Amino acid sequence: MGKKILILGGNGFLGRSLAIKISKLHYDYTIFATSRKSVWNSDLKILPNVTLLTFPSYNANTLKQLLQEVDIVINCIGILNQTKKALFRDVHSGIVRMLVEQINTLQLPRIIHISAHHADANAAASRYLRSKGESEMYLHTYCNEYTNCTTFKPSLLYGFGDSSISTFASIVRLSPYFYPVISPHSIIAPIYINDFTSLIIDSFEDYSTYGKIIDVLGPEDLSLLQIHQLIERQYLLFLGKRRSAITIPRWISYLIGFLSELTHNTTLSVDMLRSLEHSPDRSVKNLKTTSTKLEHMLPTLLGLITQMGEYSQFRKLG
Repeated sequence: MGKKILILGGNGFLGRSLAIKISKLHYDYTIFATSRKSVWNSDLKILPNVTLLTFPSYNANTLKQLLQEVDIVINCIGILNQTKKALFRDVHSGIVRMLVEQINTLQLPRIIHISAHHADANAAASRYLRSKGESEMYLHTYCNEYTNCTTFKPSLLYGFGDSSISTFASIVRLSPYFYPVISPHSIIAPIYINDFTSLIIDSFEDYSTYGKIIDVLGPEDLSLLQIHQLIERQYLLFLGKRRSAITIPRWISYLIGFLSELTHNTTLSVDMLRSLEHSPDRSVKNLKTTSTKLEHMLPTLLGLITQMGEYSQFRKLG
């Protein structure tokens, strides 16, 4: 296909999934760039036509070197929790500003940017979503006429190796009789990772997506309580053990988030809970809906998660 593809922020769940799928399509060259080392990256080194680069941080010089002779840039850079060293605004909109400057200088033909459903620089409830909104607004305002820009704004992505459904599954599996559900009435539209990566790859040369900001939702809206209950029913089939949900009130959920921030626990934060205040909006102008339902994938995903959990225990015993 004669394309050189650069995946930025490839250390995460989405970046890894993209690299694996793109490697099967026989593109000439894929650079998988990350500023962090990860145990997952060792698996990517064996992928055909994939080069893994690790560097201390994203800056103008690094981006300039990475972008040389690139045909398609996929920006997956993002953090769910900010720290003193990595603020939402710096990581999301700050890096995009440097990226746009280099893209305009080099006149690169294509960039695909990953934002988030409900990202809005002005109206979003969380700092995470506001910074994501700033980045997409800057990209589509200041990218030059030579570059075809597309932004995808997905709801929650799930699949083996994610940090959401896998966490919910661990809570349910490891709880002896009852499992807690934080923010139980928050609603999301889960997207299976394979559906979303296919959507990104299909957009490489899809002229109808050029210049568009596209929201992406899964096929159904589910509350966090419903998701936990789907997982619980599957584990009942797997393990024959019945468990019951304990719903955590909103104010206690926020208290737990606040205490998690004080102890630097990245599993939950107040900002995450604020992001969950937004329910899926299916009335947006440009919307794509994926087809795979969560309940259809859960047996496979939970089977893999359970096997990996048992394998980890055996390794500890060894």
